[in-house]
Amino acid sequence: MIKMNQKELDDVMRKHKLWLENKSDAEKATFTDRSLKNVNLSKAVLEKANLRHSQWSTCNFSSCDLGGADLRNVILCDCDLYGCNLEDCDMRNLYMDGCSWPLWKGSLKACVDDATVLQLLYHTLSLVQYSPHVSKALKSALLTQDTVRIANQHYRAEDYGYIEPFQLKKETEA
Repeated sequence: MIKMNQKELDDVMRKHKLWLENKSDAEKATFTDRSLKNVNLSKAVLEKANLRHSQWSTCNFSSCDLGGADLRNVILCDCDLYGCNLEDCDMRNLYMDGCSWPLWKGSLKACVDDATVLQLLYHTLSLVQYSPHVSKALKSALLTQDTVRIANQHYRAEDYGYIEPFQLKKETEA
């Protein structure tokens, strides 16, 4: 992996913006085999960029436009994705740890694989299981044997603790 700093990143983003506008001195952003740490991509436009086989640690992607970008085989650790547009991103074999997932319409059409779905499902069902403010009806509908079995396939389930299917407790009469 080749390390890249903020100045080099800014130059790649400048040329990519020109590429998107079909202007001269333009170049599609490519981060293959690059390692970036503590860089700011907030509000950056990296639509259709190639991030394949790159590593990003403690980076700020908040409100970054990654629409249609190639994020296959990318490692994201402790990155902020708040408000990031992931529509039509190819995120197969993406490894995310300690990252925020953007809960807005810009992530609804991201192209993810089973591992990412398992990670998001595990976290969602964990919230359902442990929160006393989730209704019994919703717990009963979501914490089924099948969905819990699937969610517990998440690679960190053993470390974090397995989710249990919901069982309605019968109240005893006093």
